Amino acid sequence: MTDLSVLVVDDDPFDCELLATTFAQLAFPVVTTFLDDGRDALSHLTSGEHRPDVVMVDLNLPGLLGTELIGELRANPATTGLHIVVLSSSATSWDVRSAYEAGADAYHVKPFDLAEMRELLETVMRYWGRLVTRRPPDPT
Repeated sequence: MTDLSVLVVDDDPFDCELLATTFAQLAFPVVTTFLDDGRDALSHLTSGEHRPDVVMVDLNLPGLLGTELIGELRANPATTGLHIVVLSSSATSWDVRSAYEAGADAYHVKPFDLAEMRELLETVMRYWGRLVTRRPPDPT
């Protein structure tokens, strides 16, 4: 598996530290970038300079809510094909439905245990990694 690039959009320092620690422990290389604001993430992704393999988005973000960020990315032809995974502490059906309606590809509830987080990220990254390696080259 080639290095996967992941943009994590989350404003909680504890969650970001847990994710960074867990990504570093995976059995395959993952290059991560962290942003803590929805509007900054939108600018980062629509600039045309950055196209991560996977975008992991929390729902409660400053700037733009996660669902707003997802909707903006899906509405933009340059970013509509991004793989967007919601990683949220919320398990409410309202949040899950809102995320999928905005255009999320997957929704996972954040585990707060390191072993559970590692299991989740291993599964998610293996799944999206297989899709990324099958994706046709970006025409730009």
